[in-house]
Amino acid sequence: MITNSLLRLAPALLLLAAASGCGILHPYGRPETPASGLYRDVATTDTTTLASRPWQQLFTDPQLQKLISEGLANNRNLQVADARIAQAQALLTQSRAAFLPSLNGRATTTLSRTGGAFVSTGVGGSSTTTGTTTGGTPTGGGTTTGGTTTGGGTTTGGGTTTGGTTTGTGTTTGGTTTGTGTTTGTTTTDQSSIVTGGAAHQYLLGLSSSWEADVWGKLRSTRRSYAASVLQSEAYRRVVQTQLIADIADNYYSLLALDAQLEITRQTVQNRIKDVEVMQQLLEGDVVTGAAVVQSEAQRYAAEVTIPDLQRSIREAENLLATLLGRTPGPIERGMLASQDPPPPLLTGVPSQLLRNRPDVQQAEFTFESAFESTNAARAYFYPSFTVTANGGLTSTTIQNLFSPTAVFASIVGGLAQPIFNQGINRLRLARSQALQREYLYTYQQTMFTAGQEVSNALFAYQSATDKARIRAQQLGALNKAVDYTHELLRAGFANYTEVLTAQQSLLQAQLNGVNDQLQQRQAVTDLYHALGGGWR
Repeated sequence: MITNSLLRLAPALLLLAAASGCGILHPYGRPETPASGLYRDVATTDTTTLASRPWQQLFTDPQLQKLISEGLANNRNLQVADARIAQAQALLTQSRAAFLPSLNGRATTTLSRTGGAFVSTGVGGSSTTTGTTTGGTPTGGGTTTGGTTTGGGTTTGGGTTTGGTTTGTGTTTGGTTTGTGTTTGTTTTDQSSIVTGGAAHQYLLGLSSSWEADVWGKLRSTRRSYAASVLQSEAYRRVVQTQLIADIADNYYSLLALDAQLEITRQTVQNRIKDVEVMQQLLEGDVVTGAAVVQSEAQRYAAEVTIPDLQRSIREAENLLATLLGRTPGPIERGMLASQDPPPPLLTGVPSQLLRNRPDVQQAEFTFESAFESTNAARAYFYPSFTVTANGGLTSTTIQNLFSPTAVFASIVGGLAQPIFNQGINRLRLARSQALQREYLYTYQQTMFTAGQEVSNALFAYQSATDKARIRAQQLGALNKAVDYTHELLRAGFANYTEVLTAQQSLLQAQLNGVNDQLQQRQAVTDLYHALGGGWR
């Protein structure tokens, strides 16, 4: 009756408690961060952005595409991110199991030992003892009847005992009594008896189950927190992927730029060797002095000495790329900087695109959401938990009776447990969760500001590199003419070698800087693509 009443009352109690718990959990909302003005000096409202393009459309160099594909397949940081996703998914699956009842098997034996009296439970029985008693030693003389001695002395005599009554006779002569009797008795032992000292056994074989009703939403909040952690780990993988693509592209273009500078330097050395030959001819014609010849040789070596540094930089760039690709250091197959397609038109889109494209913004938001739900779960610890526990199986004091029908037992208990002495722990748990929630809110907001900064910087870097490339082309045209003119004037005797050296040195530096301008322009596009969240679609 009590069990049935409890089962009928339980749903009503759960509904009442659930209605009370609705005010405990706070609904999640995306944190507010001003999106307007995140980009500096950007007025476009295009919704099609650079970030919406797949990386294959932005990086059209076939060799670069192969390298990016290899990096996405083998990079160790991406594999670490995959492992983190697996961990988060396992925790989410584990949190879902908390909604189900637990079921445990039990097989125990208990031995109780005491030095005093204890109750031992056994099986009843009977015993019958029949025997003859002979003996007795009196002191003095007399006659004994039924255990009573008449005369001087004490007699211990025998007789016949039936049902606990003894009747006996004996004769005493000279102080010696010889008595004979027969004893017949029956003793019955009950199931419980008092035993002084010893041990008692208890055997149990059964199942136990427990289920906690999620009245206050603690389990639901925990599950949502783990679900947000899964999304956070997936966003982290996208962060690693977009950064990896940008790093491979940047280092690839750096390698192409170093190749171009090495080629320019080698060509300059060849030109300087020819200049030395020309200067020797002019020396023979008394057009220049020996000092001019020596200066031309020094300029040749000044250009040649930079080649080892460039070769070292190329080797380091190759090794860095190999590391990003997840391979051992070695040569990298590549194209040429001059054969690269021109950058595409840059459409950045409105600032709200950052929220949808940048994986680090998504990661920061999911981290905040996970902390928010953890705070909800921490609030639920202040309220009582409703638990239903069921037990059943077999129990006995002897192995022989363990599987008998009388050994079966079962019980079901439902109850509320209100935390009393751990309120301090609960308050500290809530305080820590709220502090983490504030931390991740500020992190999310800072990530948004950082995103706007990176987009603004990348846009201006691209515009600056584009302007520099245009101006640099005009400078190179003028310097090429200056070198040609000074050589002609030198041969005609109207200029000295110092003017030729100045023009040549300026041309070499401008050529090397022109390569850097192209590199900056390429890297600015890559950085803008990464800043807008491109590379993970």
